[in-house]
Amino acid sequence: MSALITATRARLHWLGLAIVALAVLVGCTAESGGYNTTSPPKIRFFNAAFDIGAINADVGTVQTITGLNYEQFATYHSASLGNQPVTILPTGTTTPLITSSVSFDNGQRWSHILYGRPNAPQALVIADNVDLSGGGKYKVRLVNAATEAGPLDVYVTAPGAPLDTATPTLAGVTLGGVSDFIELDAGSVEVRIVPSGTKNVFYDSAQITLSERNAYSLVAYSRGDPAQVNVGLLTHDTLGSGSLQNSAVGKVRVINATPAVPSMNVASDGTALAAGVAYATASPYAVTGAGAHTVSVQAAGAPNVDILTGGVTFPPGGDASFVVFGTPGALVGITLSDANFLPMTAGNARLRVVNAGTGLGSASTFINGALAVGALPNGATSLYFELAPASYAVSFHDVASSGVILDIPAVTLAANHTYTLLLIGTPTAPAYVLTQDR
Repeated sequence: MSALITATRARLHWLGLAIVALAVLVGCTAESGGYNTTSPPKIRFFNAAFDIGAINADVGTVQTITGLNYEQFATYHSASLGNQPVTILPTGTTTPLITSSVSFDNGQRWSHILYGRPNAPQALVIADNVDLSGGGKYKVRLVNAATEAGPLDVYVTAPGAPLDTATPTLAGVTLGGVSDFIELDAGSVEVRIVPSGTKNVFYDSAQITLSERNAYSLVAYSRGDPAQVNVGLLTHDTLGSGSLQNSAVGKVRVINATPAVPSMNVASDGTALAAGVAYATASPYAVTGAGAHTVSVQAAGAPNVDILTGGVTFPPGGDASFVVFGTPGALVGITLSDANFLPMTAGNARLRVVNAGTGLGSASTFINGALAVGALPNGATSLYFELAPASYAVSFHDVASSGVILDIPAVTLAANHTYTLLLIGTPTAPAYVLTQDR
């Protein structure tokens, strides 16, 4: 064999090894994300819009997610390069709710957060790329997507530490705003969110663990009370993980809708929620622990005898009504989630209807002679709807017989308030309660 052929084969052999090595390097880089320039752009979603409902999302012309309900997360989805629209649509429709423009480059990661009201949806599209901390540290930022909230401060402290003399960890994050990341010591902490410049706690995580070599986005969002928030926790990992970090507190009121108990006391896990709540009245909202509890009801005249007891779940970071109705020996307690937003149209009133009658079946609600709420079962609540401020004639009709249960000549609704109208009482003595919730 000639020296020329041998040398040529040697060069080809080494060239082949170089190509294989380059292919392995590129493959490892693309897989591991070691070089961002080889990683496709990605986007994830969080539906933080209380009353918009389930959504679909299109990135460019590609339907990326479907049926994402309120308080649900979608992990990272790959996107094509270049400037593209991200369109949010209510599930089951083809009408866009809101569209954002995003410029997708290699290695970029984004979070899309939907918040706001059906008439004024808002979207935050924020960059997720961040250099992770070294050992013993993590990074965190605040995203303010809390509808109707003002600027917020965050305190990250040792569990149980007082806020009296504490300085905010993050301060003055306005609605629709995003703070910078800051680096903190990993471990057990308590996160509290307050209106900027105050120590009035809107959110309390209780004790949680934020782990080293991680980064987190705390997304403050609304569950219907402008004086509370809840938190969606976005973890800056390769999957785009998201979860609820529910507040340890919420607000509850008691509504006495049973003529069987002229006045009642209600306790949660042995701690008083409300005392002396008269029939056909509601107590004020009171701060209580969110989550699962055992509630007990006593007649105010016999405070040591439980006439109703059972498990309930109070919503975190929001308002609830605990409504008691029924006959002696067969009392029922239901927990309603309250959405105490302002009306969507300024100057309107906002109303929902609750059927909390004792011994009543399904009822339809007529307002000024027109059907407003149809076939509302006993123990159920309608959606909220809006009316112009005025006095209205309200009539409840039994669905089975079409007969009139109760006529109310005048229910007065004022501008820029939210109300609950409850049908209560018995077939022979029907009544109602109108509460101004905001």
